[in-house]
Amino acid sequence: MVTSAPRHLTSADTATTSKSKQQATVGTREPRTTRKKQRTVTTTVPVDRELQVEPIRGSDGQETTERGSVQTPRRDESRVDSRERRLQRDVRGQTLQVTDTEIVDAQRKSRLVLKLKEDGVHRGMQIKVRHGLVLINTSSGRRVVLPPALWPVVFKECHDSVWAGHLRATHTYARIAQLYWWPNLMHEVRQWGRGCQECGSRKARPREIVPALRSTNGGDVGDRWALDVAGPLPTSNDGHRYVIAAVEYVTRYAVAATVKQHTTENVARFLMQKVFLQFGPFRELLTDGAPELTGLVMEQLVELLQAQQVNPVPY
Repeated sequence: MVTSAPRHLTSADTATTSKSKQQATVGTREPRTTRKKQRTVTTTVPVDRELQVEPIRGSDGQETTERGSVQTPRRDESRVDSRERRLQRDVRGQTLQVTDTEIVDAQRKSRLVLKLKEDGVHRGMQIKVRHGLVLINTSSGRRVVLPPALWPVVFKECHDSVWAGHLRATHTYARIAQLYWWPNLMHEVRQWGRGCQECGSRKARPREIVPALRSTNGGDVGDRWALDVAGPLPTSNDGHRYVIAAVEYVTRYAVAATVKQHTTENVARFLMQKVFLQFGPFRELLTDGAPELTGLVMEQLVELLQAQQVNPVPY
């Protein structure tokens, strides 16, 4: 029900009355600062720390329980322990570093280390014993002579581990050579890298560049001869099992002889008696990479004949 202002009140009085009501209404509102104080304050408490709460004391000095105890959020201990144990197991499985005690025990059982220790010198490098460890003075400094029993451990640490990254032979060698040494270290590093399954499945070998085939100039008759050995064949009555053959490039004339063994001396004797003395000097001799065709005797003979020996790319 709407009531109007009394008639005996003027308009000014009415305005004054409404203004006083507004002031009364405003006066009953709470200050803004009070509202802010009543807001809930949230604090972040570290998980592993415990929050120390001071007891509330009353006016008489006795502890009161007006405020409840603060519960500190804690992690599941079983889950944390299992996770930490799993992490420690993984790290222990990847970390394969050896201690001095293990190296000393392995050196005492290694014939290689004992032989080097007995000699005292290896290719001009002195070998000494310091604190039970057999050391060698290399050009890069003093290194520990590592016995073969610990080679796989060091290879797994310096090549196969997640920290090593399966690097190539040069990088793996540089990493191992900072602490250890053993004979033919670079050869062993390359052998380990070739046998690594991860490297073989992920790293592609460089593509071999095969040169294109092209024709060669034959030259004059007798300038170029091709030499090769065939066998072993069925044994003849004289006990010969191998055949040495030479072919002239222009005329395709072939000369052959049988021998018991395909040695460098027999090949050189055949080349001198069957080719040079019968057909004259030649300029070029083509052979493959067989040891009996590229030995020291063959090199000296070709040099004396003032010829050139060529080993073409096999195809």
